[in-house]
Amino acid sequence: MKKAILLIALGFFSLKGNAQEQLRNSISVPLIRLEANSQTLNGDLNLKFMTGIEYQRFINKWSFGVKYEHGYNKIEENPTNCYDCFYGTGFMREDNVYLSANYSILDFFNSKLKLNTGLAVYYSNLNFSGDYQGGFSGTGKRENSTFNTFGLAPSISIIYYPTERLFISVNSNIRYGWSQEFDANSNQDRKTKEYVLTTPELKVGVRF
Repeated sequence: MKKAILLIALGFFSLKGNAQEQLRNSISVPLIRLEANSQTLNGDLNLKFMTGIEYQRFINKWSFGVKYEHGYNKIEENPTNCYDCFYGTGFMREDNVYLSANYSILDFFNSKLKLNTGLAVYYSNLNFSGDYQGGFSGTGKRENSTFNTFGLAPSISIIYYPTERLFISVNSNIRYGWSQEFDANSNQDRKTKEYVLTTPELKVGVRF
């Protein structure tokens, strides 16, 4: 009888351990972020809400993922450091796709808290538009540009697991890319570069 109980207990803990080891996938969604984008007029930090989904596959300390996100946000630009800057409200519509590789640098509290670093390649289709006042002449300007961008995005993140499956992530990244811009006002194309600082972004997800 004692041997049977011992075998059952060993089997239970073995299954539990195998279940933990098999949580090699995750799905997460973005909630909110603070971001500065060079494609706006002044590149100021703005609070943004995004919708999207990210899938990751875990292999030991590594994870590999794909992410899609969509955003349509109001961008307030009211610079105070110059007298001839443009000011007003713009609107940013963006669709972004990422392919990423991440590595877990440190684990704390039995892996409930992790510090990860990563690198992604990304594609972005972004439209920025708005009517602005100010400028050197005081006549303002109208903005309506679409950017197609390919680039790289290094990142660092802190991930907390309140349960075995549920996690909350605070992430910061820098995007640097090469863009093809189409200006609808002048009907002209030009090459430019994109610089985006996200610090921080809040995400929630589940492992399975």
